[in-house]
Amino acid sequence: MLLRNVYSSSIVMTGSVVFLLYLFNMTSSTLDKFVAFAESALMLYLGGTTAAALAKVLLQTMPDPIVSSVDQHIRMIQQNPNVISVDKVHFWQNSYGKCIGTLEIVTRPEAQEDQVLETSFNILQNLINENEGELTISVTKRE
Repeated sequence: MLLRNVYSSSIVMTGSVVFLLYLFNMTSSTLDKFVAFAESALMLYLGGTTAAALAKVLLQTMPDPIVSSVDQHIRMIQQNPNVISVDKVHFWQNSYGKCIGTLEIVTRPEAQEDQVLETSFNILQNLINENEGELTISVTKRE
């Protein structure tokens, strides 16, 4: 289990290298500095990708795999003749890989809101279901 976690295994690996160097009395200040630099570079490399993923969640950004897909789905909704505009589109992740989407659809006065809502939900449902998320759609009529 310890070896499956890249963070734990890297700490064990670098600690083992330091232990072996001291065990075989191969220590020098230059080698010690090199090992410390290598360990810090490894931790920065591993921590950087984790920090970037966490920052995207905290900043509520759109997950990278669905950026282009969201635009295509919004265009499909806008092709509905009863839809005037799609506003306040916001897709973000509340935890890693879980996508939440909200949008507001403005329709013509004669449009049936339930039909527009159902059609729009069907278009976006696959996008949200792939990411185990939630979808909120608001439909308003322009008077």
